[in-house]
Amino acid sequence: MSIYKLSDQQISTQMNGESIILNHSKGEYYSLNEVGSEVWALLTAGQKTFSEITDSIMEAFDVTEEQCKTDITALLDELTHEGLVQKVD
Repeated sequence: MSIYKLSDQQISTQMNGESIILNHSKGEYYSLNEVGSEVWALLTAGQKTFSEITDSIMEAFDVTEEQCKTDITALLDELTHEGLVQKVD
């Protein structure tokens, strides 16, 4: 089971319903849409499993399980690639 957490290489804030993130090692800013911001908020509260993240998103948004898993996988892969999130396991 995959477990994710925020990396130490970022700081973030909420602005107008979006998460704004700075990767301070790269000096780059990122913004997340509503769903991405929900995932970010979950990880801000502490490390979460992939299942915990997708279950929460499916409760909050009208999305199928298949689409949710596909979209969340892509988001987490991108956040991990950019050094904003770390895979714990």
